[in-house]
Amino acid sequence: MRSCSIRGVIRHHLAWLVLILCSWPRVAAAQAQQAPKTDPVEAAALNTILGRWGKNASPEWNISGELCSGFAADKTDWDYYPNINPFIKCDCTWSNNTLCHITRLYTHSLYLYRGFIIYARCSA
Repeated sequence: MRSCSIRGVIRHHLAWLVLILCSWPRVAAAQAQQAPKTDPVEAAALNTILGRWGKNASPEWNISGELCSGFAADKTDWDYYPNINPFIKCDCTWSNNTLCHITRLYTHSLYLYRGFIIYARCSA
C-alpha cells in the first residue's frame, strides 16, 4: 500500500489550483461574449422599407428582436425556405464579431394589376 506524504498532497492541490486559475480568464471571456448587434442605421432602414411594403420581419430570422439573428446570421440559403418572406442575410464579422451588416434582402409577392396576377421576386 502506498502512503501519501503531506508534500505530495500539497503539490497535487497546488497543481489543480494553478490549472483553475490559468483557465479562469478564458472561461470569463467566453461567458462575457454577447451576440452581435445589427447596425442601427441599417435596422431602421430595413424596418422603414418593410413597413412601406406592408411586410414584417420574419420570426425565423428576427429572433429576440435582433434583425441579424437566426437564419439571417447563419449559412442558411433562402432557396431552401421559400415560405420565409422577406428574408435577409447578414455579415456579423465586423468590429471583432460584435456588429452585423445586412448584406442581402430577398422578397417575393403576388400583385393583382388590372386583372393580371404579377409575380415579383426581388433579390439584392
